[in-house]
Amino acid sequence: MPQTDANGAQVQAGKCTGSAGQQWKFTQQGALKPAADTATRCLDIGGNEGADIGYRIQLWDCSFNGAQRWVPQTDGSLFNAGSGRCLSILPDGDGGPALAILACAGKASQRWQLPK
Repeated sequence: MPQTDANGAQVQAGKCTGSAGQQWKFTQQGALKPAADTATRCLDIGGNEGADIGYRIQLWDCSFNGAQRWVPQTDGSLFNAGSGRCLSILPDGDGGPALAILACAGKASQRWQLPK
């Protein structure tokens, strides 16, 4: 749920309300975009391609590269093809509720209610 849709806007988790800012859609290329986004921004792990574990998730112009490709897993997690890690909510003490890219561990903080 970004506060802005500008390039580099960090995405945070929030209590589920069903609001437009919490609704996302998959593109044919496997990227995730805000459902209400009229621009061309996608969920992105950033320029370091996830080399730094815990790197914050941001919105960025859709390029459909590995940093923006998400593969839904059977446990509800989202695997990032570019980094080999999963979309996660950072704990409050570690900068949360920001989203980050972390090693896939099957934790509740890595499970998502995915768009159909």
